[in-house]
Amino acid sequence: MKEIILFVIVLSIVMALWRVYTGPTVADRLLSLQVLGTTGVVLLALEKAYTVALSLAILSVVLAIAYRFFVEGQKDVGAF
Repeated sequence: MKEIILFVIVLSIVMALWRVYTGPTVADRLLSLQVLGTTGVVLLALEKAYTVALSLAILSVVLAIAYRFFVEGQKDVGAF
């Protein structure tokens, strides 16, 4: 059973890396990086490295918030 779970996780990593490489927009690439972060958390949780998994999850959330502020800032380029 664990082999099937690991196969699905590795498949998810490969597909996300492909999207990061070929993503037509920055949003697609960053969403794929979010998937990689989530997959990393799952892998670390399977190996019972909970502290590292929690750190990676927090970093993933910070990345999503930073991207939101980046996109919001791009829309208001001329406004102060």
